[in-house]
Amino acid sequence: MSDLKKAIHRQYADLDLIEVEVPEWPDRDGRPSKVRFRRRLTVDDVAAIGSISDMSGHFVLIKLFEMLAVDEKGDRLVDPNDREWFAQQVDGHLVASVAARAGLQQAFMGEVGEPPKEGEDGGN
Repeated sequence: MSDLKKAIHRQYADLDLIEVEVPEWPDRDGRPSKVRFRRRLTVDDVAAIGSISDMSGHFVLIKLFEMLAVDEKGDRLVDPNDREWFAQQVDGHLVASVAARAGLQQAFMGEVGEPPKEGEDGGN
């Protein structure tokens, strides 16, 4: 693997997560679950955002939740195989609320997903 490709992998692996407590989804012990969101948008995410830009605010937040929510390992919380279940079984208003609590509307406007300014990349 080239040095450039390794650097790109490191940058993406350093997810710089936003974490939001969700009391509406308690864990087994009754504590609020924590949903993590990536701050960085992938090339596919940016393309998808362009296709949803004319949609309503709630729908945009739900799509951003799908694209940016990750599990403890950094894998997407809603993978393509779960998409149908997610769309049919999960409360859309709650998902939009969680996305709003995470500030994903700023990500949609490009504020969160912008690349780090020079000198802010941790030396990668």
